[in-house]
Amino acid sequence: MENVFYGIIIWLLCVFGSTFIYNRAMKQLTTEKKGELLERFSKFRSYSLLAVIVIAVVYFLMIRQQVFDYRTLTIYYFVAFIAYLIFVNYYAYNMMKKYAFDPGFIRLYILSIVLRFVGLIIFFVFLIPYF
Repeated sequence: MENVFYGIIIWLLCVFGSTFIYNRAMKQLTTEKKGELLERFSKFRSYSLLAVIVIAVVYFLMIRQQVFDYRTLTIYYFVAFIAYLIFVNYYAYNMMKKYAFDPGFIRLYILSIVLRFVGLIIFFVFLIPYF
């Protein structure tokens, strides 16, 4: 179980680092662009939260119904969650390019997302032996 603890620590460090990078990127934007960013993504954030809730509910319902064994279902859950994150971030990237956000901001945004993915994947790798 000690390895899982290390995985959690690495994941949290990646999340904190990613947040730091994203906040640094936000400082590059003007007040108008920050407002535009919030306006353009407000509905999308609501829908994306709903998607996360649906993924989690389906996961727990499938556990209760014992559709798959726990290990297989958890792997499917992580794959679905990562696919969801890729979709959401790809959509956000395209929206930022479409509405001509600063390339420096977009670069730092991508760097922050990659750091979060690295942390999540490392956590999952540390978690795999316990299935």
